[in-house]
Amino acid sequence: MFDIIPEPKEIFYTGKEKIYKESVKILLNRNAVFKKFPDFIKIVKMNGDIKLILNKNDTIPSEGYKITIKDDVIIEYGDDRGCQFAVDTFLSLFEKTGDYIILPEIEIIDWPSFKMRGVIEGFYGKPWSYEDRLEMISFLRKCKMNTYFYAPKDDPFHREKWREQYSDELFNKLDNLIKKCKDESVDFIFSISPGNSIKYTDENDFRLLCEKYNAIADKGIRKFALLLDDIDYKLKYKEDVDKFITLGNAHAYLCNKIFNYLEGKYGNIEFIICPTEYHQTGDSEYRKSLRVNLDENILVIWTGIGVCAPTISSDDADKISSIYEHKLLLWDNYPVNDYSKNNLYLGAVINRSRDLYKHNNQFILSNPMNQAEASKISLITYSYYMWNPEGYNPEIALKKAYKDIGGDGWHYIKILCENAENPPMWPLMTHVGWLIEKYKLTKNNTVLEELSNLFEDIYKLPENLEMFVDNKRFLEDIRPWYKRIKLDGEIGKVAINVIKGKENVCALKELLNESTKIENKYLDKTVYNFYNNIADELG
Repeated sequence: MFDIIPEPKEIFYTGKEKIYKESVKILLNRNAVFKKFPDFIKIVKMNGDIKLILNKNDTIPSEGYKITIKDDVIIEYGDDRGCQFAVDTFLSLFEKTGDYIILPEIEIIDWPSFKMRGVIEGFYGKPWSYEDRLEMISFLRKCKMNTYFYAPKDDPFHREKWREQYSDELFNKLDNLIKKCKDESVDFIFSISPGNSIKYTDENDFRLLCEKYNAIADKGIRKFALLLDDIDYKLKYKEDVDKFITLGNAHAYLCNKIFNYLEGKYGNIEFIICPTEYHQTGDSEYRKSLRVNLDENILVIWTGIGVCAPTISSDDADKISSIYEHKLLLWDNYPVNDYSKNNLYLGAVINRSRDLYKHNNQFILSNPMNQAEASKISLITYSYYMWNPEGYNPEIALKKAYKDIGGDGWHYIKILCENAENPPMWPLMTHVGWLIEKYKLTKNNTVLEELSNLFEDIYKLPENLEMFVDNKRFLEDIRPWYKRIKLDGEIGKVAINVIKGKENVCALKELLNESTKIENKYLDKTVYNFYNNIADELG
């Protein structure tokens, strides 16, 4: 009913509305920061159409708020970020229709379930561009997420060349990202991934690590991470083996040493480790070393049971929490596609427990695709889950994502997403796959026509996306898939005509052969099995 991302926990609507002509003058009871607002809203110091009263209320949870719109607008909030979210939400409630502006009389009571909510740029392959990152930080604010975790695997200064400082140009860009995060009230987490080459007993290596952290801490950042994932279990240097014996002992030692250094120098900090065992099921010598030796204040990253976990349950969190005996940060590898770079993953997040945040896991981040803008389809659904997991409905969130990303052309975004192959962890049936299975079962001509029309829609999808979707960054992300999408649709049209006896099967076989030369993927194997079966049976 209302254009709010993510959906609030509680909304009470009276059915009444305030109606204004051409513009609305808002009178504040005190100063407040309005980041962005429609041009029909004016902030005035006297003679306002509506009075906005802002009051801090210590009984409201962190980042929570209450909005009451009746005679006046009263916003109560728990902290500064809660005030920001409340003001953003209030402004989103205005709807312009012709010359009139409508504001519903409403009460909203809202607060987040997860303490940390956001994204980790933690994938392999081409990192996001500087512009992608700036856009993503604004997007996080819009979706009431509060964290951007900088950890691109193929940033050489993050991993391969961790001992080297960033060049002036790159450091200036990092500085601007930090400023953008502060401007949008998003926490910036800086990480280093030295595990492939660090010598744990080398004081010079430790000094270089600290210098790298110091350069970012000097910008006011107080959240840091040490990533030790995807490395060899074997200690490389004799001095390390002699001192630590095992990798787990070395990791606990290094984390504690860095944490104590940063805390001693900067005061209250947050420190995070991604252990080498971040997805396994049971206990181990490595995990015991961290459990016994790692400072209790350090957060431990996990990805669920499995690198890309099909399900993440509260029981899973309890088991891993009892093994590490530390608070957990869930690094959820969805919608990341670095392991399957020819695919786009464009669906809603599913199969995460509704009460996960109650099980020593109040910190959660999504690892998106290399395609930043296209990732926002899934990220919008994730923002719904992170904020209010008990009320999360994937279908509602996904519909909102289509409209937010696609604008007036959202219907074409819907066609694109609901027919794209799903990730291996969720081999869900796509819309076209469902129609194929229905036709195979019934041999119904009406279903065959539905399939024919859908293949025509898919064939025309690139053209319609370009014509009706104004989101240029999204289109830029998916253009490399246009040739595949168009060909998939064309093959489908020909396959249906072969079934109807209107086309020779040779044409279908030629197109299927052509499809093998395109690396990028769109429709799933179910569809291609359908195509190939037609070619075999009628060939």
